Amino acid sequence: MDIAIKLMLVSSVVLIGYSLSHFFSSYEAVCKKVEEFRQLAAENSSEDIQIKRSNTILISLLSSAFLVVAYFAGFDYWVLGLICGKFLITGALSNMELNLILKKNAVDRKFFWISKVDSVFNCLLGVATSLILVL
Repeated sequence: MDIAIKLMLVSSVVLIGYSLSHFFSSYEAVCKKVEEFRQLAAENSSEDIQIKRSNTILISLLSSAFLVVAYFAGFDYWVLGLICGKFLITGALSNMELNLILKKNAVDRKFFWISKVDSVFNCLLGVATSLILVL
């Protein structure tokens, strides 16, 4: 089995695990994490623009790595386009969520449920990429 396919399977399993973890997080747990995040940001004197930049860089790097591995694993261009589109949506939602957190110091319940739906689709993406490789 090609190394790119093995890396893709591992990447897909990580995506599934992370997405499930996010999906099963309770609203209270997320609010607690947000409070801890805000305290750490204040302790480190982090400005909002630095936090947003870090979030954007992290999401971009992880999404790009997944796409590169998918490319070398032999996925068709249209599948790569779907993956890229899904990650663009996830990145935009993450940015919107971070903006709300920085503005309100809390997580909006409506947006909390939107992020849960996004997690389900990320999980499905991981399962689909794994199944494509295995079948």
